Amino acid sequence: MKTAKGCAYAAITAVSQAVEHHAGVATSYGKLRAWCRGGGLAPPDLLTLPDGEEIWTADLPDERNGVTILGTPLGTPAFVAAHANSRLEEEKRLLDHLPELPDLQCAWLLPYFSAAAQANQVLRVVPPRDVAGYAALHDEAMWCTLCKMLGLDPEHEQAATARALSTLPHRLGGLALRDACHTSEAAY
Repeated sequence: MKTAKGCAYAAITAVSQAVEHHAGVATSYGKLRAWCRGGGLAPPDLLTLPDGEEIWTADLPDERNGVTILGTPLGTPAFVAAHANSRLEEEKRLLDHLPELPDLQCAWLLPYFSAAAQANQVLRVVPPRDVAGYAALHDEAMWCTLCKMLGLDPEHEQAATARALSTLPHRLGGLALRDACHTSEAAY
């Protein structure tokens, strides 16, 4: 929910009460986070909530100054970068195992439908300038995984041409490997 900094307490309590009344789910204040683009100290009334000091993130160091909403970071560029790096490590754990799968088609479909789609969660919400580093590293990890699956050298003299061809849509004979660097502007 978006609101003025001074109305954060009222907004949080109103939403918490509405969710509990309509859905029967009580708010877990240990998981609740509030952030303000302008930064600064928490509104005093917010500190009266259970775990009130933990809820406010706008006065934390840059790499912790933000919130994650449904897997998407919203905060300072340093917060977004830290989140993206953490996400990339998770993606790499999956990508590292894929070349070991015995079925090449299954191995390819996993990153095609999961890793590429997960990147779009970040690309469509975070400004391209703030996500450029993640996009480049994500693309490189996807390309290297594809090369391992196919037994190719990603540094081969014709690798750039093969990489460009792999990003073509299926209807044009490509593998439809998404290029996060190129799509981040449109996705955003």
